[in-house]
Amino acid sequence: MPDIGPLPEPLNSSPVDFSKHWSILDQTKADFKTSGRSGVVIMVEPDDEYRAKLAAFLAKFNTKMDMNQPNMKPQLVIEHATEAKALYDLVIKAGLRAELITATPPGEQGNALSMSEALEAELKLAEEVVDGIKRILSSHKFSDDEWSTTVVGFIAQGIEHHAAILLLLSSGLVGSGFALVRSVVEILVRGVWMTACATDAQVKKFREQDKLDLSFGEMSDAIDKACGIDFFHNFKTRSWAALNSYTHTGILQLGRRFSGDKLEPSYKEGEQIEVLRTSTISIVLLVRPFLMRHGQKEAAVEVDKLGERLNRKK
Repeated sequence: MPDIGPLPEPLNSSPVDFSKHWSILDQTKADFKTSGRSGVVIMVEPDDEYRAKLAAFLAKFNTKMDMNQPNMKPQLVIEHATEAKALYDLVIKAGLRAELITATPPGEQGNALSMSEALEAELKLAEEVVDGIKRILSSHKFSDDEWSTTVVGFIAQGIEHHAAILLLLSSGLVGSGFALVRSVVEILVRGVWMTACATDAQVKKFREQDKLDLSFGEMSDAIDKACGIDFFHNFKTRSWAALNSYTHTGILQLGRRFSGDKLEPSYKEGEQIEVLRTSTISIVLLVRPFLMRHGQKEAAVEVDKLGERLNRKK
C-alpha cells in the first residue's frame, strides 16, 4: 500500500449554515463532496479505551492529539486527496468508528447540481399543474348524481394525496411519499371506471356496501374497452408490482432504506421525479373524463394543456 504520510490538520474551517436542518457533520460531508475532496471522518467516543486506541492510531502517523482537551469535537475530519479509502481501511482495522467521504468526480458535479435543480423544478411544476386543475374545477358546477359526487370525492382525495407527496418529498421523507403513489393510481382507475364504465347499480353498491366486484386489473381493461384506448392495461402491467412493493414495504422500498451497508436512504432523484410525474399525470387523467361526461369540453381542453406541460418536461 502506498505511504499515506502524515495526517493533515483536522478540518475545522467549513462554514456552517444554521438555516439547514442537518448536522454540522452532514454539512461538512456535503462540503467535501461538492468541492471534489475526499477524506475520512473518525468518530471521537467519550470512553477512555476508545480514545486510547485513537491516540495510538494517530501516533503511527506522527500526529499527537490531546484526548483530554476541553470541548473535544465528536468527530475528527481528515482530508486526503489520493488515499482516503486506504486510510479509512486502516482506521476500521484499528477498531475505530469512521465514515469514508468520496468526492464527486469533477465531471459529475454539474450533473448532480442539475438533478437537484430538476427535482425542484418538477416539484414546482407538479404543484402548478394541480393548482391549475383546482382552479378549473372550482369555476364550474357539477351534478349531484351519485356517480358524480362519488368521483368528486375521488378527485378531492387524489389531490390531497398529491399535495402530501409533494410535502413529503420536499421534506426528505421520500419513502412515505413513494408509499402513497399506489393510492393515487388506485383513485385514478376507480374514478375513471366510475365515470366511464360503472352502471347505476355498481355505483349504488359501492356507495352502500363499500364494495367493487371488479379487480384493479379488470377495471383497467374495462376503461380501455369503453374508451377505445390501450393505456390502462399497459400502465397496470408496467407499474403495479413496483407500486405494491413501495406501499407494502417490499424489497424495492426496503432496498432504498440503505446506502451500501449504511442505514441511510438512497432514493435517486430520477426516481423521485418519476413518482412526481406519475402522481401528477394521474390527477390529469382522472379529471379530464369527469369534465367530458359533464359536457365541459372547454374545461377538459384546459386540463389537456396542463398535461402537455408534463409531456414537454420529459
